[in-house]
Amino acid sequence: MTKIKLEDALVRNYQRYLEYNILRKERLLTLMPQKKQPLFYALPFLLHINHPCFPGFIDGDDAVHGISRYNPDKTAMNNLRKIFHENDLQNLEPYLQIPEKNSVIKSLLLMGSLGTVAQNRDSDFDFWVCVSLDRLSSDQACSLGAKLSAVEAWADQEYALEVHFFITDIKSVRSNRFGTADKESAGTSQARLLKEEFYRTSILVAGKTPFWWIVAPKTSDKAYKEAKETVKKSKNIRPEMFIDLGNLNQISSDEFFGAAIWQICKAMDSPYKSVLKMAILAAFLDPDEKQLLLCDSMKYRVQQPTADQRNPRYYDPYTILFDTIQRYYQKKHHQDDLDLFRTCLYIKTGVMAGNALKGKRSLNFKERIISSYVKKWDWSDERISHLNAFMDWDFDQMIDLGYRVHHFMIAAYQDLSRMLKESGHKTHMISPQDLTVIGRKLESFYSVKQNKINYIRRAFSEGLFQESISLSALAGRNHSQIWSLYRGKVNQNDLKESSASKLLLKKGGQLIEVLVWALFNKLITKKSSLYLLPNPFPVTMNEIQNFVERYLELFPQCKISSLSNEALLSQEKAMRFFFVINFGVPKWVHNIEKITVVYSNSWGELFCFSKEEDPEVFLNQFISKVSREDTGLVDMMGRYHFYIPQGDNFRELSVKVDHIANRSYFRHI
Repeated sequence: MTKIKLEDALVRNYQRYLEYNILRKERLLTLMPQKKQPLFYALPFLLHINHPCFPGFIDGDDAVHGISRYNPDKTAMNNLRKIFHENDLQNLEPYLQIPEKNSVIKSLLLMGSLGTVAQNRDSDFDFWVCVSLDRLSSDQACSLGAKLSAVEAWADQEYALEVHFFITDIKSVRSNRFGTADKESAGTSQARLLKEEFYRTSILVAGKTPFWWIVAPKTSDKAYKEAKETVKKSKNIRPEMFIDLGNLNQISSDEFFGAAIWQICKAMDSPYKSVLKMAILAAFLDPDEKQLLLCDSMKYRVQQPTADQRNPRYYDPYTILFDTIQRYYQKKHHQDDLDLFRTCLYIKTGVMAGNALKGKRSLNFKERIISSYVKKWDWSDERISHLNAFMDWDFDQMIDLGYRVHHFMIAAYQDLSRMLKESGHKTHMISPQDLTVIGRKLESFYSVKQNKINYIRRAFSEGLFQESISLSALAGRNHSQIWSLYRGKVNQNDLKESSASKLLLKKGGQLIEVLVWALFNKLITKKSSLYLLPNPFPVTMNEIQNFVERYLELFPQCKISSLSNEALLSQEKAMRFFFVINFGVPKWVHNIEKITVVYSNSWGELFCFSKEEDPEVFLNQFISKVSREDTGLVDMMGRYHFYIPQGDNFRELSVKVDHIANRSYFRHI
């Protein structure tokens, strides 16, 4: 290709990318709740200016802001008026006209499911805020972080929109450096895979265009540099229009395998996303397959459109991924896996096809895509209706789907391990430290230990939270109790119906242990309403609600992915103890008759057990043992928390508990 032809191609590719980017933004706004749509325009505006009338204002000489090439058009200004006062928007021209050298943010891009068939009402806004960190002082970098955090908090508090701004150093990304294994990083194992996903899914919100998007698919590093030189000499496009985040034309098998290990960890928090990613890794690692990188497949479609561009799937990064997976597993005749992918995709998108869409005048792109899939899969009306009612499924049905998802993940990992071993590749792309972190996350999630509250192996984060839960109890033999948790608000007559078993969530002999299981697995949150059916035991609804509130204060819900490297690279330690005294014991009893212990450790595990034999002796010995093992913890006493239900015996029990706790603790410090 001559210099002149290369320049023409780059100009053409740039124009086609801009057209494609407009389409992605239109799709994003189509699926965004109407009341929140103005935020799409407000977020870049707030990062660009620094004005005391607007959220994100940072006072001081170190305040940095500004987005390259940012200039809000008429549509943007009209949307800003829906959020901010007209008076505040007047006379802003001096604040908007920021010289390029003072514009710290070179490009603001969204990545992930937004603008694709996978977007839903709860989709997060994950932004890459591209900056040159070597040009900022430490104070300026802190100032930028503070501004981003302030805007995140404003979007969450005022509009319940979850926004994450990731400060992205341009030079680091260009060199494929994304840090080590932590909650915001891909670790050492999959830097290029993260870049592939970014290029494939990103939307340019404001600032400079990623240069990768205007070169041809599969461009070599040498040709990439040649294209950059061509732009320097061009009269039609200029270097300052682009940001160079690095070329990407291949990914090694070792890196694919390292990513597969990480996806098992990610499956603990986002199971379905990880299933698709694990499935595509299997396709790319199969020596019999010659797959083009998905981001290059997307770029081919943008730069060289065909008649298929009329199909709404054509420009969707998510369906390119899904269709590649479908073709691979169809070729392998893995029908059960294929059925799992299709089921989860349908549920995840939230589109209710079939009769639910009949009679609707016009379908958005997402509804058209899912309807075309369902038709092609030849699903029956009964199956579609069953999947449409996902939120009303029996608990056992939801759990069964979750087990299918996690079973696939483990089986796929085992297949990939075998495949890689047979091919002779070595996993150099994942560090020993990352392997330790990953191994301990797996242990935290999957291992079964005495008194441990097990994680539910869910398919989706949605579907398990219960808006209301009813608690029922029956007397068993020898004064024992059997407590049951049911979804929804039910009464005694409801429980006599044969359908009551479909509402059952959990049974157990100790109410606290049953509640802790539901709280730990996020079936019960602060938003849940609890109902207590009449029963023969001395437990009140007020006591249950007080316990739930206290538990949620002491044990905030966390994700496995949020555990720090520091904690996982050290031996696990008990972090917080919660002693529940005489819960369910008559209020006229003035002795400690029963203790339930709830405690968490540094690896994200939770334990719960009850003691009714010699509870005072047990409490004394337990606190003594923990204090002896953790003598280095200055604030160990602050890690002990107690709950005693209110009653005539409250004061006397409190004195006894304080005496035992203090005596046991101070004996060993």
